[in-house]
Amino acid sequence: MPAKPTRVKLPTKGLMLAPGSLARDGGALTQAQNLVLDAPGVYRKRQGSTIQPNGFGGPVWALKSSKLLGSNLLINQGSNAGATALKYGDGSVAPTTISGTYSNGPPARMQMAVSAKNHYLTTDEGLRRIESDLSGWFAGLPQPPGLRLVTANALLVNPGAGFLAANNSVAYRTTICKYDADRRFMESAPSGRSVVTNDNLSRTAAAYAAGTYNVQCVVELPPQLGTLATALTTAYIARTYRSIQATGVPADDLWLVNEHVLTAADVAAGFFTFTDSTPDSFLILSPPLYTSPNVGTPDAGGNIGIGLSNLPPSRPRCIETFANMLFGADTVGYQALLFTILGVGATGLNVGDTITVNGTVFTAIAPTVFPAVPANNQFEVYTAAATATENIRRTAQSFVEAVNTSTTAGFAVFARFFDDGTGIPGRVLLTGRLVTTSFTVSATIAAGAAVIQPDLTSGAVHSVDQAGGPSGISFTPPFEPDAWPPDYQLPITRQDARVLQMKRLRNEMFVFTDVGLYRVTGTSVADLQIDLFEESFTLLTREAVVVCDSAIYAWGREGIARITSSGVEFISEGVEPILWNLVTPTNVSWVAENAFAVAYRTYHKVVFFYPTSIGSGDRNCPQCLVFDTRQKGWTTWKWPTDPTLSTAGRSCAAVRWQDDLLFAGQWNSIPSDSQLFKELRTYAASDYSDAITGSTVAVDTQLTWNPDTPAPDQVTTWDQFHLFFEVNEIIANWRTPSNVSVVFSNDEGQTGTVTLQPSTAPALRVSRGDVPPAVSMGTRVKVQILHNVASEFFSTEGMSLLATTDGDGTVNS
Repeated sequence: MPAKPTRVKLPTKGLMLAPGSLARDGGALTQAQNLVLDAPGVYRKRQGSTIQPNGFGGPVWALKSSKLLGSNLLINQGSNAGATALKYGDGSVAPTTISGTYSNGPPARMQMAVSAKNHYLTTDEGLRRIESDLSGWFAGLPQPPGLRLVTANALLVNPGAGFLAANNSVAYRTTICKYDADRRFMESAPSGRSVVTNDNLSRTAAAYAAGTYNVQCVVELPPQLGTLATALTTAYIARTYRSIQATGVPADDLWLVNEHVLTAADVAAGFFTFTDSTPDSFLILSPPLYTSPNVGTPDAGGNIGIGLSNLPPSRPRCIETFANMLFGADTVGYQALLFTILGVGATGLNVGDTITVNGTVFTAIAPTVFPAVPANNQFEVYTAAATATENIRRTAQSFVEAVNTSTTAGFAVFARFFDDGTGIPGRVLLTGRLVTTSFTVSATIAAGAAVIQPDLTSGAVHSVDQAGGPSGISFTPPFEPDAWPPDYQLPITRQDARVLQMKRLRNEMFVFTDVGLYRVTGTSVADLQIDLFEESFTLLTREAVVVCDSAIYAWGREGIARITSSGVEFISEGVEPILWNLVTPTNVSWVAENAFAVAYRTYHKVVFFYPTSIGSGDRNCPQCLVFDTRQKGWTTWKWPTDPTLSTAGRSCAAVRWQDDLLFAGQWNSIPSDSQLFKELRTYAASDYSDAITGSTVAVDTQLTWNPDTPAPDQVTTWDQFHLFFEVNEIIANWRTPSNVSVVFSNDEGQTGTVTLQPSTAPALRVSRGDVPPAVSMGTRVKVQILHNVASEFFSTEGMSLLATTDGDGTVNS
């Protein structure tokens, strides 16, 4: 007996491409191109896109949006080889160029985190800070050199009327400070100690006479962070801190003795001078230096001392904010080398010996007599102080000063007297001025190798990276994103791990590596800890991790997963054949470099963009896998080919925080410029077209469905179909389409097409048609619904088929 018509709704779970066509459940959806799954069984055409009118000068490699940016985006743009510039805007008007270089290559594109109302960006040059006035800076502040002790100025002044008693010493450290555009105060790491002793070896304007003196402080200024020679500006402040005086080595508890706003003259000279006449009794009423071991500022964990110095950050490849702290990982640090002078004079470092730093030779000379000063790249060896320790200390300080005042062109190494008032007196720390600077150090010493350790006389000793490396995680104090204390590290136990991404989810932060997934917990510096969360999930690409609807969605080598505090749930079963093809040995590196993901907050979708021209040089991603987080189902998007460019797809994208609109860039120029694609969401009919150069094309919608009968061993006759359209009572342009093609094919490969031209009357929600006779017989039939009309909405809620079988005539979908 013939079966009655049965309404068959399209599958509610989206695409199902695995395990195989005959092994899938009846009614599997095998194609859902340019559709979104917004409700059970409701498949709507995706929104189209337009091209913004103003270009950016070259390919766009990264787009970033935040609440603070409003309608604008940060755009990392450059050439086909990589990004080099940063611009601000949305393409509707000419973009604003933010000063500086912002290089990022394909393997590690620009990441962004927002902290203290500033935007922090990863670049090849180092971590950058974009302030609210759109000024671009390197994150952190430069560490100053300290005082010049051997200068054309007298060091000890006002004989008989000063605060410093004969044979007593004081220690100084300096810091560089700045307010950002929102008046947040930042202070650098302190300089190395500059120790001044009231004795006949210190420089005076006239012959030294025992008695009290004041100290004339010549404060050396560093170049701007991230540069070799760019001077500071009058926006900076220099602070100088001093210890109370001691008969031996002064302690490292220091108090503010001078605060100085830089002037144009200071900036031009590279230093400024002030006279310190502050007695100890007044000094200790001033604010202490935050790193002072006894009077400084402890952190939440009770830690105190020089290990809390506000160093500039290493170069991270991924950043995230968590518990009001900024975290950086996969770091390349400043190169450094620490050596110790063990002796001076005839059996130690002596006049005529040399220390060569990255090709620049520094020569030891006898102490000069005021007003003479050492020539460029000369340092003084002291042998006449009261103790051997004092001779070593003064010699080390002179070498540090020679390095920091060197005028050799391109010299890129900074020196610090590595002393805290305890321990060995002759330690010198050399550091590259740029995060990209590596260097070597060697020495020629007549007395032999034992004079300096490590041995610098047997050949060049190479600097080493001071950061945690690929497996290291650094972090800042709360609300201080420009301060990166050396003690603030979270090591991953697997030293072979590379951190690829970090994402905050409520009160946890997940750390994605190439050897497993880790989790950071805690609320302050005092209780932070990192633990292995799931070893079986390894991230494929750092750009394909997003947060949506209280979960993290990430593309791993094992599949796409939904991650919460409860664990890792793989959600990609329905689209696994697509993923398998992308992670073959031939394809996986290219996909890892170029795939990326975005998430919609209000539309509850995660979109994974992926490339198809593997290794061709075309880095655009023309296709997407789209997951609806509420319906838990997949569809796909496909971008049109632009004939002018002979390419399709998007190179990067961001969903604008302000209105949840998708903006996307393209990897190659259009044709000599690069513009942004903006999603259309005005709910007009024109929303449903994609812009290409000089024109628009239809959003090509294709939906393929495999209904079947419950009795594959019986003959089935497919007679008539009903196609149900969505007509929305609120959105006026969501109406029945004007033209739809329905293509049928059976399991014997026969096909037939029916063209529908339904009325656009709002009340008409269904079209009927006969299954073409050529394909009406068979145990299985495939139905493909095609809609390729520009500027026209399309949505289907289901389909019914009239089928007759040898059995009870039921239809299973």
